[in-house]
Amino acid sequence: MNRFARSVRTENSLQVAARRSLARHCATGLAVGCLLLQVLAAHGASAAVGSRSDPTLSFSNGVQLNIGVVVADPAADVSLLQYTVHTPKGVGVSVTYPAGDPLTAKERFIVQQDNPTNLYTVYSILQTYTPNQTYTVYISNAKTKQQVTAAGSTGQTVTLTMQG
Repeated sequence: MNRFARSVRTENSLQVAARRSLARHCATGLAVGCLLLQVLAAHGASAAVGSRSDPTLSFSNGVQLNIGVVVADPAADVSLLQYTVHTPKGVGVSVTYPAGDPLTAKERFIVQQDNPTNLYTVYSILQTYTPNQTYTVYISNAKTKQQVTAAGSTGQTVTLTMQG
């Protein structure tokens, strides 16, 4: 029985040690999380939020693509967000903006009908008053469930291509 009692005590000691270790890790994680929140609060909401735009492109052949842009900078700092959209030959496009889109007035679209059938290419370029701001662009097709994403920074052209 002594042997059994010792093994139970050993397991209990290991369990206690494991609980203490878990408690230390949880406390460390909580402290890091609190520190991160303090840093974000010190830099203001604009550093944490940025701005975004989500226009929808409707093509005359029935294809519909959504363009999403997330800018790591407030909308007030964006001077231009330009898209050059290459569509299949003979396919026109119209752009719809969601209500309240903060970048609508700063967006420009250039359409070139020079791609082969069912191929859509979007070149985007961001200009901001503050240099070296990052942005992410995606295009998605709800019908085919395709999505393509790429990232760049101020002044760089980001290119995305999708089959329609």
